[in-house]
Amino acid sequence: MKIQSFQQYVNTPLPHLPWIIPGLIPADGWTLLQAPPKTGKSIFAIQVADSLTRGQHFLAWGNGLPFHGDHYTYATVVYIQADEPPGDWHQQLAQLGMYTSSPNALTIDRASTGLFVMDDPLKRHKLKALLAPLKPHLVIWDSLEKLTMQDLNTKEGCQRILKVIEEVWGGPRLVIHHPRKMKEGSFWGNLDEVAGNHYLSADASSILTLRKTGSLSGRLRILGRMADSEWDLVRSSKDYRWTKATKVVKAADPTTADEQPQTSDESAPGTGSGLYVEPQP
Repeated sequence: MKIQSFQQYVNTPLPHLPWIIPGLIPADGWTLLQAPPKTGKSIFAIQVADSLTRGQHFLAWGNGLPFHGDHYTYATVVYIQADEPPGDWHQQLAQLGMYTSSPNALTIDRASTGLFVMDDPLKRHKLKALLAPLKPHLVIWDSLEKLTMQDLNTKEGCQRILKVIEEVWGGPRLVIHHPRKMKEGSFWGNLDEVAGNHYLSADASSILTLRKTGSLSGRLRILGRMADSEWDLVRSSKDYRWTKATKVVKAADPTTADEQPQTSDESAPGTGSGLYVEPQP
């Protein structure tokens, strides 16, 4: 153990960058992405993986990895797909044009893992052995309820599954989950929409909540220790990928001014990181 003053601690550089994607996915801990079925959360996660492995910015949030003149670091991302049958997963990747994706965008499908893979010590060991030499910048776990039979309504069940996931890969993690059904009007103001015990929302570094607002639109709420924002999203009618993110900027006095948007889309140049405002001390 080591004890330091606040001053010593903050003057010691972190051993890594603080963000994988600025304002969206932190490099420390794990991020929870939750959305009802058929909302586009897997497509959102696929696009995160595709952007990072191509060394590109992701929509309005940019890219937190080192920049090399004309591209960011070509990240390695592993997508563990336990939620969808292999046929559905193959079709979804093909629909999004992953025929020409980066070789650093890797996946393990449900035919390889089986259901509830994290409850099997032997399979966990194999997963850990697969991931270790790759040293991925991000591992995506889809979805929590298909990874384990642990009772997620108990603190102990949540602790067990989060512990074994971290033992398999302790680096940045994006875990996909389903929200509970909520009463009208209770969605954006609290954390109660996270299905299961409150330990899940308390332990996550960042919570991304995605809801449909139309057939080709949605809203993303980002709530974490270092970020708090809402974004309106638009998706393509051709392949349903998310193509545009507009930050919802709320006026200081909602009785005198309307919400004013800031917009960035996937074709916009630059990192988009200027839309993220670091919290003030």
